[in-house]
Amino acid sequence: MTGTVWLSRVQSNGLVAGANGLRTKYFGKTWEEPYPRHQIPELDSDLMENMARYNEGFPLAPHEFPEASAIYDAACFRRAKQLFYPASGFLGARERLAEVLSRFDLGPIGLIPYTIYEADEVTPHPGPFWLIGLGVQKATFLPEESQSIEWGVPNHATGKRRPRISPNVSDGDIALSAAALDGPDLWVEAGFRGNLWMSDRLVQALRDGNFGFEWMLSQCRIRPDLGRLLGFVGEKGTQARVRSACSATQEGVISHAV
Repeated sequence: MTGTVWLSRVQSNGLVAGANGLRTKYFGKTWEEPYPRHQIPELDSDLMENMARYNEGFPLAPHEFPEASAIYDAACFRRAKQLFYPASGFLGARERLAEVLSRFDLGPIGLIPYTIYEADEVTPHPGPFWLIGLGVQKATFLPEESQSIEWGVPNHATGKRRPRISPNVSDGDIALSAAALDGPDLWVEAGFRGNLWMSDRLVQALRDGNFGFEWMLSQCRIRPDLGRLLGFVGEKGTQARVRSACSATQEGVISHAV
C-alpha cells in the first residue's frame, strides 16, 4: 500500500444516503411496508445494534445483515447511484462499482450478493447488486495530532466519548500512524461510526471509474515511522491492530430466500 490514506464521509452525501424507494426484509422479520413520505420506520433494538456494529467496523454474522429489499417507488430507485444504501445504514454497490471494489482487499467478508425485488416481493429486479460487508477495524487514529474532530457525550457505561469528523474537515486534518498502510484497503477506525478509510490505490481506482465523488474523500496525514523508512518493518511493530471476521469469505454470503 502506498503512503497515502483517505477518509470517506459517504454518509454525509445526500445523493447516496438519501431516499431511494426501497424497503427492507430482515432475517426473522416480516417485510417492511412502503415508507410514507420516505420516512424510514424505527428499527427494533437488535436491528439497530447490528447496524451500529456494522458502521463501527465489527464483522457481522450472515443473518445479521439485511436479507433483501423491495422497490416501492420505482422512479426514486431509478435515481440511485452505483453506490447506495439498499437498507438503512448498510452500503451497497451496483455492478460497475462492485467490479472495481472486487479487485481490492476488503477483508474476509467482502462483497455479499444481495437481491432487490420488485414491489411484489417475488420478482427479482435486474441487477446484480451487492452489500459492502465491511467488518474490518484498525486502530491507527492519532487524536492528539488531528484537527476537525468533535467529541460526543460520554457513554453512560464506559465514560468514553466517541470521536466524530467535522463537516468542515480538510485534507491533512486527520492524522494516522504508519500502521494504517498495512492490511485491508477498506476499513473503519476504532471508535468511529459511519466513517470509512481507504488505501490510496483503492481511491485511485474509484476515481479512474468516476466513482470518487460519491465517497466524499479527504486525504489523511500519515505520521512517519522511522523503522518503516529504514526498512526495519517488524512483523508486529508496525502492523495495524486489525479486527476482522475469522471466517472465510464464503461464510459471509447470505441466502436471499424469502
